[in-house]
Amino acid sequence: MNKTEILLGNLQIGEATEFILSIAPDWPMIILTAIVGFTSFWTSRALVKVTRQNQTAISQSKQAEIRLAWQKELRNSLAEMSASCLVVNTKANSKPEYESSNEYFNDWQKILILNSKVNLLLTSESEDVKALKSLVDDMVFTAISTKDADKDFTSYLVAMEDMAKVVLENEWSRIKRNLGK
Repeated sequence: MNKTEILLGNLQIGEATEFILSIAPDWPMIILTAIVGFTSFWTSRALVKVTRQNQTAISQSKQAEIRLAWQKELRNSLAEMSASCLVVNTKANSKPEYESSNEYFNDWQKILILNSKVNLLLTSESEDVKALKSLVDDMVFTAISTKDADKDFTSYLVAMEDMAKVVLENEWSRIKRNLGK
């Protein structure tokens, strides 16, 4: 095997004045290093892809949790408001003095707070949501409007509950669709 000799000027290494350097390529080590490099590259790419998929899944899961909490809050608020309206309607029709009592104003305050809460929860501009908002407003209005409005109140109450079911079912379908992706 030929050796390549490199003279480094007047460099003194021990007794010798020559420094011999072998520059024959070590092909097995070069190939092994290349394999390790390519493997590292593709492993890191796969890791990035898996990490992105995990982040997407976690994000979708968190969105689903938030939407489920929204559904629960809307359902509870609508149930509490319809029950409060029913109580006010029943008391107003059975006790004439109720409409001038403090209890009446406290009940109305509760209904108005719940009505505002429902309107704030319903931010979508879909036709179902608009119809539900309208039915809620009509139900609240007829809860105290007149004694002859009993049938109207009951009709609005039933229609509001049916529309609420539609809105909640649409939202549940949306949650399932987003989680299915």
